[in-house]
Amino acid sequence: MVTTTPVGSGNIGARERAVRNRLMQRLLALLLLATVLSIVQVWSRMQVLNVRYALTAVQQRIAELQKTVTQRESDVASLQSVERLTAVARDTLGMMPPQPGQVVVVRAPSSSRE
Repeated sequence: MVTTTPVGSGNIGARERAVRNRLMQRLLALLLLATVLSIVQVWSRMQVLNVRYALTAVQQRIAELQKTVTQRESDVASLQSVERLTAVARDTLGMMPPQPGQVVVVRAPSSSRE
């Protein structure tokens, strides 16, 4: 009795099956590699963006602090002005320039070795 197998019944030899399996393994490995590389690229781009945002925030903070330093330096200069100090001494503390005779010069005794 003669048996016939229909076309496309999947009667493939062991060698052909091994070649096909190897081809599928390589294809899956390439697909996995492409997926990993894509994920790494997206991750690295996200890291770059995060660093850029952080850098921008730091630059803005530096600008704010420089502005504050400039303001504080201006405040110190105005607080140390002679006119302001004279006004505070006169108006707030009630101080006045000394009258003639109010200033007494005291000299330290000279120590001479003999």
